[in-house]
Amino acid sequence: MDVSLAEILLAREERVKLQAEISKRFQCPIISFTMNIAGPQKNSPLIKRSFNIGLKHLCDTIGDDSIIFKCIEKDLPTGPLAIFAVKKSASELKRFCVETEEKTALGRLFDIDVIDESFQKISRDRERSCIVCNAPGRACAAGRLHSLHEIIDKMNSIMTAHVFEDDANKIADLARQCLIQEVKTTPKPGLVDLRNNGSHTDMTAEIFERSANVLFDYFVECIRVGRNTVQLSYKQAFLALRKAGIKAESCMYSVTGGINTHKGAIFSFGLLCGAIGRLWTPESPISSTHELLIETARIAQNAIEADLMNVSGNTAGERMYIELGSMGIRGEVASGFRSVQNVSLPVYRSFLDNRQSKNDAGVITLLHLIANVDDTAIYNRGGIDGLKFAKEYAKKLLENKKIPTKDLIEEMDEMFIQKNLSAGGSADLLAVTYFIYEIEKLSVAFN
Repeated sequence: MDVSLAEILLAREERVKLQAEISKRFQCPIISFTMNIAGPQKNSPLIKRSFNIGLKHLCDTIGDDSIIFKCIEKDLPTGPLAIFAVKKSASELKRFCVETEEKTALGRLFDIDVIDESFQKISRDRERSCIVCNAPGRACAAGRLHSLHEIIDKMNSIMTAHVFEDDANKIADLARQCLIQEVKTTPKPGLVDLRNNGSHTDMTAEIFERSANVLFDYFVECIRVGRNTVQLSYKQAFLALRKAGIKAESCMYSVTGGINTHKGAIFSFGLLCGAIGRLWTPESPISSTHELLIETARIAQNAIEADLMNVSGNTAGERMYIELGSMGIRGEVASGFRSVQNVSLPVYRSFLDNRQSKNDAGVITLLHLIANVDDTAIYNRGGIDGLKFAKEYAKKLLENKKIPTKDLIEEMDEMFIQKNLSAGGSADLLAVTYFIYEIEKLSVAFN
């Protein structure tokens, strides 16, 4: 929505009145934060999201204990506005605000005024640079060296780049947290958790957490790969993601001492993050989880089918495909995580809706996955008989008691350890379930 010069001038007058009221009321320095936006459109989803990045940075750095009053208006036609009353010296605040404005290209679009206790605006000690050419800004403005179209294009490019990186980092951290949430879910039959190391003599929860942390950069990279390959074919996107995944495996092994903690998760989460990158828009990082799962399947499908045409039986997944016709995690991803959509996500969501803790909801969800999924990790250790035993045990437990007691699940854990079974594939799908659930909440928040 375009605004007129008269509207802009009126909004400026109203802002000064509000600043004066807050200054008089609290008798301390105030910060007034707006966006420095060229052209007649002063607010949009992209401008608002860029403002939110600056707002978070301001709040985090100043500290909530120092902010004694906040007035935030994000939907004004003339642009978002935040005014803070702050218990810090005006000169200290001005130094910080100038650093914020000059630290990044996005900061160049922040307009942060500091007003002292006597209601005097603190001036900058150096001139701001032009966002287009980085020359002194006044000279460019006075000589009208850049067209409005050129300035707006540059401005939108800066905001888009920073909003994308902010989203990529937030989503990558969410993926990392979901992997940690999975390993901490306790008890889990045959798996590493906070109670024991399950059927794994070489793994601990601490090793899993270390592995999850090192994969943060990989998740960011996959989101970038997705965005950079959005104009390319799904097969080309898959190959680029596979290359990033090989590098991620090397990073994983370097921090785990050669132990395979997250190879399956590298595959699953890498494709999910790649799909997020392909679907990303400046207005909303996530349109819907349904669309995300379809896009993930599209990236995986052709390449995975080609892999399975040349199976040799060298891996547990290939042997299971030859013996049972089950494609394991490859099939899950190529189907858009059918088991997550039809089994684990509805179960997890329903237990959380019934006020179960995330841990307890996760434990029950894992049992449903073990009961319904052809788990490659179980097959690798126990063959067809082991897989049948695990699925029947989980089904019986769920049939006899909809919510099995902790004692019964711990008995199942001991039985799995005795038979050397580990439901690693189901654990990966549990982590994916956690991720999709959280992404779903993000999707609702943005749409």
